[in-house]
Formats: sequence, C-alpha cells, structure tokens
Amino acid sequence: MLPYVNIHTHRPTGSGIELRTAGVHPWDAATQDAATLGQRLGGAQAVGETGLDFVRGADRAAQLSALRTQLRLARERGLPVVLHCVRAFEPLMRELAASEPRAVIFHGFIGSPEQARQALAKGYCLSFGERTFASPKTLAALRETPLSQL
Repeated sequence: MLPYVNIHTHRPTGSGIELRTAGVHPWDAATQDAATLGQRLGGAQAVGETGLDFVRGADRAAQLSALRTQLRLARERGLPVVLHCVRAFEPLMRELAASEPRAVIFHGFIGSPEQARQALAKGYCLSFGERTFASPKTLAALRETPLSQL
C-alpha cells in the first residue's frame, strides 16, 4: 500500500502520513485568538483547519477576520493552508485570491463538480471524507479530481 497523507483525523493515529497543523477553526473563531497563532505554531507543517462555515460557527465577521489572519501567517511562513468550507465557496475563493498562499488543501470537500474544477484550476488540492458518498454532486467532483490533486 502506498503512503497517504491523512488530513481527516483530528487525533494522530500513527497510520499513514499525518499532517501536523495548527489553526483556528471557523467554529471557534469567536473564542480563539488567531492573532497569537504564530506563537503556537511549533512544528506545524500547515496552517489550519481554517476557513469559512456559513451554516455553523462564529459570525461571519469573526470567521473572516480569523481566516485573513491565518492566511497572512501562512504566507509569511511559507506554509500551506488546510481549509474548512461549508456554503462559503465563492467568498473563500476570493480570500484565497487576495492572499495567494503557498498551497491549499480543501479538507473534506463537499462541493459541486464546477466548484472542484475552479479550485483545481488554481492548483489547489481536494480531500474527500465519508460525506462524499452521501452527495452525488460531490461524488462526481471526486471522480473528476486528478490523483495529483487528491
């Protein structure tokens, strides 16, 4: 079996290659201080899981502020970002275009094939989790995702 990068676990298991990340999740954007994240990065290999969730979590202004702070930090440190995105694809893509991070991984992508094509065209990577199999549109997006960006 080939090694894989497991970005879906929030608890290291020792199986595969697990990306070490540090970030403020959009659900916690109102209660965690993204401004001090730089002091807490330690040996993190990526910033995240950050992003936008327009269904759940902190209010949109708090999420945007935390996201922008983390994107700036990722750019300054040359780190990739791991993103959470729920019903906020277009606003998130605008923020990414403005910040141009080194690399982007959409964590547990649940979008449409068209959204996947837009992200893939920018060179971003998509990861898929169990929810993929509950959504025909996301399953179609998975089928169209090149292995090099999976």
